[in-house]
Amino acid sequence: MTSMTDLRILITNDDGVEAPGIDALTRALSALPGAHVTVVAPASNQTGASGTITTSAFDVLPAATASGHRATAVVGSPSDAVLFALRQHLPEPPALVVAGINEGPNLADFVTMSGTVAAALSAARLGIPALAVSLGLSARMEYDGAARFAAAIVTRYREDARFRASMMLDGPRRIGVVLNVNVPAVPARGVRVVPLGRIAEVTGYVSKGESGDRVTWEPVVVMEDITRVHHGSTLTAPTTDLEAFVHGFVAVTPLLSDLTLAAALDDFSFVEGMTP
Repeated sequence: MTSMTDLRILITNDDGVEAPGIDALTRALSALPGAHVTVVAPASNQTGASGTITTSAFDVLPAATASGHRATAVVGSPSDAVLFALRQHLPEPPALVVAGINEGPNLADFVTMSGTVAAALSAARLGIPALAVSLGLSARMEYDGAARFAAAIVTRYREDARFRASMMLDGPRRIGVVLNVNVPAVPARGVRVVPLGRIAEVTGYVSKGESGDRVTWEPVVVMEDITRVHHGSTLTAPTTDLEAFVHGFVAVTPLLSDLTLAAALDDFSFVEGMTP
């Protein structure tokens, strides 16, 4: 392991700069030795914003987290906040971006709708590795445990050169990796690194009636319940992030911002010889 002496971190979220999750995260990461934390986040709640980007003028305001940590508020989406921070606000790029802590999990195929995950992916596309951290829903949201776990990952990132190398993709373009971290609201049984699962699946369609040439169809949708944790579960080898989470594990999934299947590019090079 080769440790970094200092670590510059950009913190953002999608619940808004005054949300309790980003405050807990900021307190935990600011307490790390050698950590230099900057907070740039949406001015208001942007849950479900996905990767939307504002293409017109928007305001940027001085702000603070709930406990008073200095911050910058962007009147826009989570991706706007990250892009503004990296392209304009920060004098030099951070070593790491941490998005969260989100109120509620960001799991499985629903990560495509998450502003928290989109913020992390926006950083990764610009070559900055990132974490997206989310906490399961409960009647009383307690973020400190998830914040401590995020701080532990950040500490390992700073101390472990192999870990840092694994958070970057080899190739002609500098592309970061995102670790999507979902912490259950109950005491975790452990941590599992698992692929994305599926929360919603269309299994078929039911005809609901006809009117002339028009036929009305209703999809049959099977939905997993992400709020139900299997207390007392003995499952030890979950196969997806969803399964790990509902069985009481912290689910960690590496995500890519680039959808290109790079390993297969040569396999399809024969297409270049075809006549359009």
